[in-house]
Amino acid sequence: MLLSGLLAALATADLLRPSDARPTKQQRTRSWFAGMAAVAVLGWGLGLSPWIALAGAIVLALWLLFTPVHRRSSWALAGLAIVVVLTIFVFDPLRVPPTEAFPPNPFSNWYTSAAPDFLRGIAFGAFATAIAAFLFLLNSANFVVRIMVDLTGVEVASDDPDVETTAATTGTTRARKKVALKGGRFLGPIERIMILALGLAGQFGAIAAVVGAKSIIRYPEISKSNDGGKTAEYFLIGSGLSWGLALLALAVSVLSR
Repeated sequence: MLLSGLLAALATADLLRPSDARPTKQQRTRSWFAGMAAVAVLGWGLGLSPWIALAGAIVLALWLLFTPVHRRSSWALAGLAIVVVLTIFVFDPLRVPPTEAFPPNPFSNWYTSAAPDFLRGIAFGAFATAIAAFLFLLNSANFVVRIMVDLTGVEVASDDPDVETTAATTGTTRARKKVALKGGRFLGPIERIMILALGLAGQFGAIAAVVGAKSIIRYPEISKSNDGGKTAEYFLIGSGLSWGLALLALAVSVLSR
């Protein structure tokens, strides 16, 4: 449950800023305000102590400070991974008494009394985890994929000619021009949400169809590129990471049932 709250807060902030460019002052202000408001609301709604909410606010602040296009983005990603592992294996078992599914709180009370009939057989923890995974896959996953692709040193594509990104092999910052594979930051969330939804519905064969369909759609665009295979390499790395995040979110959602 703590992991669900953390991911939901991060996702709320990330929805209001671009994942592949420096945010404007207005975008930065909106994302900070939305993220901190989400921490406050989720802390109250899940019945968390003020200290836990404060720790979540610190994690959110560091994530917003060091991403999306920053030389220290890799440190932010590593820190987030450590926090996620600690939350799952350390804090959550200590937070929930063995005799209770989850301590009473405003959100779980609402879910018990007002949830639609088709959700009656689903525990509140599983529902919250699925919602948090959905929100995280919308745009926050784009940050993770972008940072990982930058670490590989692959010449990445961008829809924004003013985007700056770090070249992991040289440690320098360079401007990228418009190249192939435009719209990936929109197609990625769509396919991740489809994978999550199909997986929760048990339609694993359809997930393979989604992966195959994207490969077929992108094939003409990749085959026409004359960049020595860099476009194909970017596609494979980016898509593989995107699918992996979706499957990881699916696994966490399923295990929370």
